[in-house]
Amino acid sequence: MRYFSVLLCLFVSAFDSFAQQETYDIVSYTPPKEWKKETSDTYIAFTHIDQAKKTWCQLGIYKSTVSKGSMEADFTSEWQDLVARNHQIISGPQQDPVQESGGWKSVVAAAKYSKDGTELFVIIRVFSGYNTCVSIVAKSNDASYLPAIEQFSAGIALKKPAANADQPAVATAPGQSIIGSWGKSSSVHFNYSQPLPYGTIGYTKDQYHFYKDGTYRFYSMTFSSAISQLVLIRESGRYTLSGASITVTPSQSSIESWSKKNGVDKWGKLLKTEKRKLEKVTYRFSHHYFPGIKEWNLVLQADAETERDGRFSTNRTFNNAWYFKPISSTNTAIELPGAQK
Repeated sequence: MRYFSVLLCLFVSAFDSFAQQETYDIVSYTPPKEWKKETSDTYIAFTHIDQAKKTWCQLGIYKSTVSKGSMEADFTSEWQDLVARNHQIISGPQQDPVQESGGWKSVVAAAKYSKDGTELFVIIRVFSGYNTCVSIVAKSNDASYLPAIEQFSAGIALKKPAANADQPAVATAPGQSIIGSWGKSSSVHFNYSQPLPYGTIGYTKDQYHFYKDGTYRFYSMTFSSAISQLVLIRESGRYTLSGASITVTPSQSSIESWSKKNGVDKWGKLLKTEKRKLEKVTYRFSHHYFPGIKEWNLVLQADAETERDGRFSTNRTFNNAWYFKPISSTNTAIELPGAQK
């Protein structure tokens, strides 16, 4: 834990620094000398590799996006998108208290993750303010890079964004975006595989992950007492936004049957994999706040029920709708086979 505390303290120093040499998006930074620079449409990164010592470090600045409505929502989305999505986390994240300065709030978190049997660390700092979110990420396999991380952090400064006109379209609720990870739980629905009735003992968890680059992933897990297998849906593709509508176009989709480990909802052995029909659907989307439970939901509506989403919700606040909550500690991501999320 002390190791994480040191990392967090080092990264926090970025917030009050005003060293400026180069600019990417709304972030001013001092580039590390003799590090390899890589740029894309959504980030800029600097990488150093020491072949003799077999150590490496990468520093990344990610392009700003529309805020999800709060510091907590922004951090949850950025953590899932930039860290948890691509890494096998083994410890953490350990998170520092929220800081605030110049109209910006920020949160720093550190975690350990594993790759090919090697233990690595990652630090992420998420800034939220002016209806905008931006993240800085540092990754390495060796603590000797901590001074370099600190020096890079000391050169970070943010400018107030002029406007968010070039950001993805937002929903009707101020500051809300569809980008992020969303999930819902319901009674068993097998309209995509077996004609089992609703009310069967068990559950289905459906989750969408909408990423900044216009891609998405969808997962669905079903546990039912009526059959001896667990069912897992994996789907990926692209989405496009038009006002308050989103069109989901899958490029691949599969359904997997797994044995139940010890007869419960834990993955056993993979028994069968089949391709699923690619279902292109346009939804109307919005964000709705339920004051009784103090919770925002992403609401998707369609003209007809879909194989992907199952039957419409019995909640009639919106007609022909499904309600998805942000992925959080109380609405956890599906744990995929191999302890991935």
